[in-house]
Amino acid sequence: MESKKPTPKSKIGLEPDEFKVWIKDATRGIVPTGGHCLHGCIYCFLQGNKKRLNINSSINFISEDDLRFGLDLLRQREEDGVTEPMYEIDIGSGGQVIQSEPFFHPYYSKLIEIGHEYFPDIGISTVTLGRWSKPEDFDLFRKANWKCHITLNTLDQEKRDYMMKGPDDLKGVKNLLAQDDLLNGLFMVFHGDMEIFKRDIEEINRINPNIIDHKDFRIWPTGYTTHTARNPDVLEMSALGIKNFKEMLSWCRKNKIKINPVFWELEDTMEMIPEGMTFSNHEEEKNDFERRINNTIKLIDDRRIDYDDVGWLLADSVYSFSSRFKDFINRINVKNHTFGGTVTAAGLLTRDDFYYAIKNHPVKYKYYVLSKDVFRIYHEDVMMNKFSSYDTEEFKFIMG
Repeated sequence: MESKKPTPKSKIGLEPDEFKVWIKDATRGIVPTGGHCLHGCIYCFLQGNKKRLNINSSINFISEDDLRFGLDLLRQREEDGVTEPMYEIDIGSGGQVIQSEPFFHPYYSKLIEIGHEYFPDIGISTVTLGRWSKPEDFDLFRKANWKCHITLNTLDQEKRDYMMKGPDDLKGVKNLLAQDDLLNGLFMVFHGDMEIFKRDIEEINRINPNIIDHKDFRIWPTGYTTHTARNPDVLEMSALGIKNFKEMLSWCRKNKIKINPVFWELEDTMEMIPEGMTFSNHEEEKNDFERRINNTIKLIDDRRIDYDDVGWLLADSVYSFSSRFKDFINRINVKNHTFGGTVTAAGLLTRDDFYYAIKNHPVKYKYYVLSKDVFRIYHEDVMMNKFSSYDTEEFKFIMG
């Protein structure tokens, strides 16, 4: 049964400390609209932050004044040549801010109207689960050149109830899917159930025949990530996940379903592995990892640091094949608590994941080796925590 739209609990307007975080996103053309997410998707890293690590970077709903101030500054930076000319702005997504569903904002359409007022010659976009959109706003969205990517868990109500613990609006999702001129694309989550997957594809084609063949249509297995810093095409899955994934690929090929091109390339490299292990599609990454371990050991020797004083923080994706070094390095397996444990790539580990591993490991060390893979372009983790502030009075990090 579909629930009624939730009553927003966040007040309107940002507190000063919230504004300082929000304005960093807004002046990059990514404008979070705020609020607290009520979807409760079981694989969502945002929920993982809140529930597992007691991190809450949500902000109140932004006001019209907040938006106007941010867009004034963004436009001025563009005119002054501080930023590149804007070709599109995103009103509703988040970078440093944990963003709720854009349509949860009590007057989201008004914010889009203001965005179009400031930037009438460029498009406005966002990413949404599609719930709580209002058909009466669609004409305004068209006038503002607003388009969205919809992230779709599934169209199966029972599966949705399992995957999302928040209030649902499946009718609204289908209604937005039908608005062809408002869609940039569709991100479809593959959860391993082929029968539901097939029915979803069939229903998507019935609702809007253009989506799969003519939009930015992507299927994302829950164990696949493109966020690793060194290599953007890394697949990390259990043996069962690989089996389901290959079955899905085979069916898509047979039925001429467009799918992410990289997946076709990965299919030939897959090998079945024991249940519970992880899989990396790049053999050269393993060789590179071993080379880097040897280089880091040499660095430790050069600094005359005792091996017994050093703990090595290793992601799931490399821990299993680091076993050949287990006799002379102190290995600590770092789990991906922040993202719900569904991905193992080092590039998705955060500061809190490392601290959690250190805190819960029975042995404490003076030094910890930290992989450079967790770095982004500004030496930040994926949650934009800077690694330059990682050293503490208790221990220091060695970058390997």
